[in-house]
Amino acid sequence: MRILCTALALVGLWSLPGSDVELRAAGTHRYVLVVLRSGPDAAKKTVDERTQIQAGHMANIGRLADEGVLLVAGPFGRPNPDPTRRGIFIFDVDSLERARALTSTDPGVQSGVFAMDLYPLETSADLRAVQAADRKVMADAKAAGKDPNANFPMHNYTLGFFTAGERGDSALTKAGALLAGRIGDGKWLAILDAPDLARAEALLAPVRADFDSVDLTPWYASASLLTLAAR
Repeated sequence: MRILCTALALVGLWSLPGSDVELRAAGTHRYVLVVLRSGPDAAKKTVDERTQIQAGHMANIGRLADEGVLLVAGPFGRPNPDPTRRGIFIFDVDSLERARALTSTDPGVQSGVFAMDLYPLETSADLRAVQAADRKVMADAKAAGKDPNANFPMHNYTLGFFTAGERGDSALTKAGALLAGRIGDGKWLAILDAPDLARAEALLAPVRADFDSVDLTPWYASASLLTLAAR
């Protein structure tokens, strides 16, 4: 499978509230979120070097997806409140250190074009099912004699970072978030089916008072994430 995209390091296993039995009963899934940022050498590369690095970046994304460890990837759009943010990865691994090692295989990271922040992500969203949907799209395209990469369906979303304490999950659920996940103490990540910030703000309007801070950015990723709305 190929995923089409442009994309506080913490180390070791993380601990989450509740026992493993409680987490399974609640349908909580554990992943690792990686936020790719502009690295220290991003502005030092020539056009040819950037082209070569980008090709390697895309090839590496495809390899990690094929191996089943990279579930979601996508670039940030504009306007971006933090222009150093480039994109995200979500890995199906059990430690931040493992996600760091996988991200470090990216030519963009190796060349200093990208830096990374890593966060434990716990959510009720089953991103393995999203990956299965992506695989089916790819298989169907191949069966129809089409180039799977050229015909891979993408979608415009809004990705948000929130502070909201324990009320974050319920507020984001009320707002219709496709994915709402905890990424730290009182910190939340959400993917909204909103093609622009105006639509995202409209979705959040009924619950905006529940958040201490809201950081929204246009984001582009696989259309298979829309299947989360039916779950």
